[in-house]
Amino acid sequence: EIETECRFWLSVHLLTSSSISLLQEMSISLLVDTLRSSDLFVMQVEMDVYSLVKKWLYLKLHDNWTGDFAKLMLNTETFFRKNHEETGKYFLETEVGREYECVFRVIRLEQILTDAVSIAMVETDCIIPKSWLLSKYRHQWLKMIMVEQRIDPGPFIMSNE
Repeated sequence: EIETECRFWLSVHLLTSSSISLLQEMSISLLVDTLRSSDLFVMQVEMDVYSLVKKWLYLKLHDNWTGDFAKLMLNTETFFRKNHEETGKYFLETEVGREYECVFRVIRLEQILTDAVSIAMVETDCIIPKSWLLSKYRHQWLKMIMVEQRIDPGPFIMSNE
């Protein structure tokens, strides 16, 4: 029961916490479980989840890093872009990055790809491979066409059970 309560607390506070040490201590499995939780509290948008995961990943790769959130954000963006320039690969396509793929798979990219600024950020970060994004773009585009042509069935009616 204590573990359940702790996981609930983490789901509610993860995205609103400013604790760098909390991120540094989170394992891959704990982060994935938290992000998958129906209790996960996302105050604004899914892009917040992506940004948190990006910072968490940077901290995992730089386990002795110290600083504040502003410095963390700057270092994170610089690191992944530089990595792409040096390797020519998106981070999750690298040998080191493959270990973290499961965390990024939990992020609901289709929610991020509805905002032009968010799309630009995800693409310039060079973490997520374009192949992942292309399938999501295609899905979003087809949904837009279906709505425009009035052949989208709309939301499904769900029972109260």
